[in-house]
Amino acid sequence: MKVELVLDARAVIGECPLWDARQGVLWWVDIPAGLVHRFEPDTGADSAIQIGQDVGAVALRSVGGLVMALRSGFAFLDESSTVSCAAGLDQDDATLRLNDARCDPRGRLWAGTVRDDFASGVAALYRLDPDLRLHRMLDGVTISNGLDWSPDGSLFYYADSATAAVDAFDYDLERGSLGGRHRLLELPDELGMPDGLTVDADGFLWLAVFGGGQVRRHAPDGRLDAVIELPVRWVTSCGFGGPNLDQLYVTSGRERDPDAPLAGGLFCVEPGTRGRPQNAFGG
Repeated sequence: MKVELVLDARAVIGECPLWDARQGVLWWVDIPAGLVHRFEPDTGADSAIQIGQDVGAVALRSVGGLVMALRSGFAFLDESSTVSCAAGLDQDDATLRLNDARCDPRGRLWAGTVRDDFASGVAALYRLDPDLRLHRMLDGVTISNGLDWSPDGSLFYYADSATAAVDAFDYDLERGSLGGRHRLLELPDELGMPDGLTVDADGFLWLAVFGGGQVRRHAPDGRLDAVIELPVRWVTSCGFGGPNLDQLYVTSGRERDPDAPLAGGLFCVEPGTRGRPQNAFGG
């Protein structure tokens, strides 16, 4: 599989590649720079909106525009680039911020936190409902990261990066609640940490390995199926895009290795499988 650099973005921490079929563009963020990027694959043009604080992730909104997971909480970004508050967090620690986020098939937004010093067990996982009520769903988290659902919505996949593992929860799609939890896969200690992930149309997980320079494809039972080697070490997230959802976009960061060639770039590969349309927030 040939990996192509599509944008030499030099992002500090690039994250959350999100395909928007409505506009035919890829949204992605640079977390500490506070930037939401809009990349046009057809022209290679990339523009950025300055939010003014850390942006952990973005998700599509059913009424148009985006919903953002920020340091201070959740906010909307409309099509005129206007920012409006959606919901704050139920914590007073300013060193905690929202990190990765994704919507379930019923339009609920799930997002977790991380503390700036990566303190163990102080973060949490939240669910924001379309009526903007916020629910704290999981405590004892260290680095809340990649999350997605099985194609039938019965399993929720979740990575707490500090555990070097991805867990699977039984998921009640109607209620939006978590059930039984089991360890799906673990990464070798010397490889790196699990970061962003996405599930393709066949139910396989694609996992970005932070510090390992890889994206790994795992079967629903956790078995390693394929490995894509990237020309950068600090790979952060991945997501399918393009009109046929057959292109895998991969983000990276240069915070830990600012002088490395291509670090912080946006990459694309055609892996021979397709992704799924991303769910939109219902609020």
